[in-house]
Amino acid sequence: MVRLLTAGIVSAALITLGIPATTAVAAPSTCFGIRATFTAAGTLTGTPGRDVIVGCAGADVIDGRGGNDLI
Repeated sequence: MVRLLTAGIVSAALITLGIPATTAVAAPSTCFGIRATFTAAGTLTGTPGRDVIVGCAGADVIDGRGGNDLI
């Protein structure tokens, strides 16, 4: 009973102090160190301008559509 009460007091103190909870965030996808303009799976179609396209682990079909793309 004492441990449960202690845990409750510590939890309440942390919440009251406003200690932020941490959340996991995935790192952005990159190609040669440049952040991807879009990431997807399946059939990907770029734009006439410069794109940084990152596919997925499966079989992707990527059409850069011109520009100075990184795929």
